[in-house]
Amino acid sequence: MTKSLRTATLVKTVLIEAILPADDQAPDIQFRIEIFSWSEQEYSCQVWRLDTYRVQPTLQAEPSQLADEEWLVLDHGLDWRQLRAATVDLAAVHGASAGLAQAAYRAAQGAGRGAAGT
Repeated sequence: MTKSLRTATLVKTVLIEAILPADDQAPDIQFRIEIFSWSEQEYSCQVWRLDTYRVQPTLQAEPSQLADEEWLVLDHGLDWRQLRAATVDLAAVHGASAGLAQAAYRAAQGAGRGAAGT
């Protein structure tokens, strides 16, 4: 017995304004939520986090020069496959709530480490 392939369509993208962490030294936290339609009454979302990475460019005159690059990264701290809703707006709310909860968790971890952990 073969299982039919299910597909989803990206129907909405929601950007969350930068969240300012309690620690002034920590970077702002930004999210992008993508809402997918599986059917007329089944929606899910993926939560992406904007992260900054310090990288060494390959084509650089000075090998010691570094560049700060921002990349969207799928937030694996969330089980986004379980974020299901009956409407687009509810899916966006679920994704935003999960993203904000993840941001609060990260901020609490960062505060526990203090300056030495950053």
